[in-house]
Amino acid sequence: MQFLTESVPLSGLGGATGVVVCLGYAAGRGWPFALPGQTIAAAAVATVAIGTLAGIYPARRAARLTPPTPSPPPDHSKPAGAARDTSGVVDDPAGSVSSVQPGRAEDGQ
Repeated sequence: MQFLTESVPLSGLGGATGVVVCLGYAAGRGWPFALPGQTIAAAAVATVAIGTLAGIYPARRAARLTPPTPSPPPDHSKPAGAARDTSGVVDDPAGSVSSVQPGRAEDGQ
């Protein structure tokens, strides 16, 4: 629903801005401007329809996603400046970090 509440007003605002810019440009050039009210109304309906369609697509995709699981609360039992336990973690010469289980040899050695 949030996608629609964002896309519909934004598309309507874009359509209204287009009409105002057109009127300003025509007035600045001294051109006569005759645009029936029905045409402006049709343009407004079209921009809202496009905004609705543009909002439905991401809303449907988002509705199909699995909601994320919350992170566990932080462990406040250790002081903030306490060193992390890095036992079991070794730097790989290739630059990645891998986990080593204590008591097990790597690569069959």
